[in-house]
Amino acid sequence: MINVWVLEDNQDFAKEFAEYLAGYQIDVVPFARVEEFNQALATLPLPDVIVIDQFIDVSDMIPQIPNIRAKFTGGIMVLTGNNQVFDRVTALEVGCDDFVLKTVDPREILARVRAIARRSHAVAEAEEAVVPHKGAWQIDPRVLDVVGPDGSRLNLTTMQFRAIEYLDEHRGEVVSRKDLYAQLLGRDANPNSRTIDVMISVLRKKLSGMNNGNCQIRSMRGSGYIFSGIAG
Repeated sequence: MINVWVLEDNQDFAKEFAEYLAGYQIDVVPFARVEEFNQALATLPLPDVIVIDQFIDVSDMIPQIPNIRAKFTGGIMVLTGNNQVFDRVTALEVGCDDFVLKTVDPREILARVRAIARRSHAVAEAEEAVVPHKGAWQIDPRVLDVVGPDGSRLNLTTMQFRAIEYLDEHRGEVVSRKDLYAQLLGRDANPNSRTIDVMISVLRKKLSGMNNGNCQIRSMRGSGYIFSGIAG
């Protein structure tokens, strides 16, 4: 059985959502207050998936996701009425696994919860079996991270991992911002968006200590990015 915590201050929606998931053998524990949720996060056995309403008592929960992620390695879904692309990208970048509109068909939300739970279980099993890679850093899709010779990791978010994986598949080639944007977000690039630039900047910092600084993402003015590759 999949175990899910739901942080939602709209009690009517929370009850309806929990009853719907329970009909598909998903055990749901609801929380209406952030304080109660945080206490449970620190003291109770953790679930497979946490579903968070974006706004609790008018407070945006997206900035709190890194704090939750520091204590919880399972799946995190933001369920919201907000369809702003910037918030979706930010949530994914800071550690959320999915960002779903409340207006989406409940069957799709159910499918997404199940998919997140499957990934969480797979990663947890892989983490128990993973061993350091001999001689070089390597991309390890089992744990959605880059793992070093001593077992250390870059602690990438899901979106950062997908970016590194895509760039490494095209190592030595120029990857356009447009292609990278479409690959990560599944839509055409917004010409005014700085999402990819910000993410690349963060990735450069995380890569800076690898392979004596030889693992680099270089900007090609007017073209995109070119990646030297992970192994080395």
